[in-house]
Amino acid sequence: QRDTIAEILQSHNYRTAFITDTYHQFKPSKNFHRGFDEWQWIRGQELDPYRSGPIPSQEKVLTTIVKGCIRHNQ
Repeated sequence: QRDTIAEILQSHNYRTAFITDTYHQFKPSKNFHRGFDEWQWIRGQELDPYRSGPIPSQEKVLTTIVKGCIRHNQ
């Protein structure tokens, strides 16, 4: 069995984290998280019912973003 990049980094005193938004990477027996110090699945992607509802209009998004956070090309 080969070492993962996370395991190699750990052997050189690096801390590693695996953060993903797709549940496929946490399926049993896949072991994508092997060797990481910590891992987190961010829900709400790929039709995950965790977040639902209509997508807000662009106007709604732009009115709720703090001014100065968007840089316009001029």
